Amino acid sequence: CGVGMARYSCDVFVGNWLNDRACKQERQEALAHSLSQRDTETPQQIEDALRPTTTEATVDDDLLHYGDTFVLESIHTKGFLSCNPLDKMTETAEPSFEATASTEGTPIARNTLRLLPFSVDAQPAQPSASQPVRYGDAIAITVNASSSSLGPLYLCSEIRSPVRRARVTRSNQIAGFAPVFSSGALWQVLHINPTKRLGTEVRGDPVPVEEPVILRHMLTASSLT
Repeated sequence: CGVGMARYSCDVFVGNWLNDRACKQERQEALAHSLSQRDTETPQQIEDALRPTTTEATVDDDLLHYGDTFVLESIHTKGFLSCNPLDKMTETAEPSFEATASTEGTPIARNTLRLLPFSVDAQPAQPSASQPVRYGDAIAITVNASSSSLGPLYLCSEIRSPVRRARVTRSNQIAGFAPVFSSGALWQVLHINPTKRLGTEVRGDPVPVEEPVILRHMLTASSLT
């Protein structure tokens, strides 16, 4: 330090240390919460979540159909969307679980999903075996778990608020799986190409299997990432 300037001891933080410390504390609390939840889970529930399953197509025509079971991979993170039975969304009245991205791509109960069409009475409808998923469709996504301890659970989200947000990133809205369908469990299938997405070129066309898509949350207009 120069003449007349204050000297700082080695235990003084300089810079944006308060935010860094808060983020570190938040991550530590999230980890502690996850570990505490792990201790209270029954072995049967964990066993159910890891139970091997299969992916099946209702129609063999290289198109995605309602009722198909599949695993969903993010093209950005390469993670597979999964229900995390070790992280309960304790703020909700019903037993709900947080969504997570897993490196486990082998079909198991917690990452095998199923699509349901959205009916006119604002409830997920039973799919027709020959009904393809089309761009622009409103859909519900469920965990296709045969175990009653996991499913059926609907993928849902809600508007981010100071008390309802992702614990680690803090800037993202929370996503999870809930046993009761609501407006927060409604998603829309959109084309990944922004030009085609904004126009009418592909709206109403069937979605091919293995084709990247955008899943937009209809309540908040945010995309699932």
